[in-house]
Amino acid sequence: MKTIVLLAKSRIKYHKSRTLLTAIAIMLTTMLLMGLGTSAVGLLDINRRQAMAQSNIHAALTDLTLEQAQILQNHMDVEAVEINELFAEIEYGKMNGYLTFNESLREGIYHGVGNVTEGHKPEKL
Repeated sequence: MKTIVLLAKSRIKYHKSRTLLTAIAIMLTTMLLMGLGTSAVGLLDINRRQAMAQSNIHAALTDLTLEQAQILQNHMDVEAVEINELFAEIEYGKMNGYLTFNESLREGIYHGVGNVTEGHKPEKL
C-alpha cells in the first residue's frame, strides 16, 4: 500500500499541471450536468403548474359554505374542486397584494395549455 501511495504522489508531482487541469475539468463537467438536470426539472415543474393553473375551469363559485364545498367534493359529476380563500388585502406604499389560501379538495386531470373550442373562459365578477 505504501508503494502505491508513494507512486501516486510522485506522479502528481511530476504531472502537476495535467492533474490540476483534469480536476478542474471534472469539477466543471459535474457542475454543468447538475445545472442542466436542475433546470430541466424546474422547466417541467413550471409547465405542469401552468397547465394546472390554466386548466379546464367550468365554473367559479363564490361565498360557498363548508357544507356546500363538501357536497361539491363528494358529487360524482364534479371532476375537480379547488378552494381559494381570501384572508386579507395587503397595502404597503405602492405595493399591494392579497393573502390567500388555495387547496385542491379533489384533483382532476390537467391538460396542456390550449384554446377553448366551445363556450368561453370564466370572467371576473
